[in-house]
Amino acid sequence: MIKLINFILIFIVFFGCASLNKKGLISNIEEIGNKEYILYIYSHFSHGSPIKQLPQNITQYLFIKEFDSTRSRFYFQLYKYSNYSPKVKLRDVSGPEYENISNILNRINQGEDVMCIKSSEYSTNIKFRFIINLDSNYKKVDELDLIPHEIDLLKKYDCLEEYLKMILFFREYEATTNFNDD
Repeated sequence: MIKLINFILIFIVFFGCASLNKKGLISNIEEIGNKEYILYIYSHFSHGSPIKQLPQNITQYLFIKEFDSTRSRFYFQLYKYSNYSPKVKLRDVSGPEYENISNILNRINQGEDVMCIKSSEYSTNIKFRFIINLDSNYKKVDELDLIPHEIDLLKKYDCLEEYLKMILFFREYEATTNFNDD
C-alpha cells in the first residue's frame, strides 16, 4: 500500500509538473484570418522536466500589419497572449520601429547580414519561434530546429528577436505603469 501511494505521488509530481496550461494562447493560426502578421512566441523551459523539456510559460506577441487611417503607411497592431494572464492590447508599432522590423526581415529574406547588439546572453531554457506571414511570404522559424545546422540564419533571427524584445519591454512597461500625477 505504501509503495502504491509513493508511486502515485511520484507520478503526480513528474507528470503534473510537466503539464502546460494553454488557456489564453493562440492555438490556431486561422484565428488571425487573412491578415499579414508576425507571431513571436517566447517559451521558457523548465530544467526539471523528467523526460522531455516542456515549456512552462509561453508568451505570444502578435504583430498584425494594418494601414493607418490615411491608408498611406503601415503599422503593426500589437497583442500579447500568455498561458498565465489574459490577452492584452499593447501600443501599436509604427514609424521607425515598423520600418526597422521590415528592414531586418527584408535583409534576412535576401540573405544579407543583419547587425545587432545582444542585450542578453544566450539561455538554454528560453527559446523563440516565429510564424511570419508578410508580403506573400510564409515562414516558420523555430530556434530548436535551427541549432546547430543553420547557425547563420539563427543569428539573423536572433537579431530580430533582440529588436522585438526591446520594443516589447517598453510596450509592456507602458501597459503596466500608471502615468497619472495624482
